[in-house]
Amino acid sequence: MTLQSERRKSPRVKHGLPMKISADDMDFITQTQDIGGNGVLFRLEKAVPLMSRLAMTLLVPSHGKKRTTRKIICNGVVVRCEPFHGKEIGGEYNIAVYFTALKDLDKKALLKYVNQVLTP
Repeated sequence: MTLQSERRKSPRVKHGLPMKISADDMDFITQTQDIGGNGVLFRLEKAVPLMSRLAMTLLVPSHGKKRTTRKIICNGVVVRCEPFHGKEIGGEYNIAVYFTALKDLDKKALLKYVNQVLTP
C-alpha cells in the first residue's frame, strides 16, 4: 500500500486480540482482525448497521518484563460493514469501528502494544 492511499492517522497491526462487543442488549465475543490507536476491525456472523454505537472490551497484553494484560473498555461507532469473502447470506462480516471514547491511558497502552508488535 502506498503512503498516498493510507488515510489512517495511527499505525495498525493485524493481531487477534480477544474482545467483547455490546450493542442493543446483545453481547458478542470475537477477536480483532487488526487494531490501531483510533479503531479496530473485527468479524461477526451478523451485519451491524453503519453509525451504530458499540461498547467494547479489549484485552491487550504487554510485552514488557512484567507480562500483564490490560482490560480496555471503550466505545465506538461502526464506520464500515462488509461481507467477508462476498458472502452476505450465512457468512461473516468485517466490521470497522472508530473509537469515540477511549481514555488517554488506554490509548497510550494500545499504541504501545501496536508499536511493540511492529518492532519486535
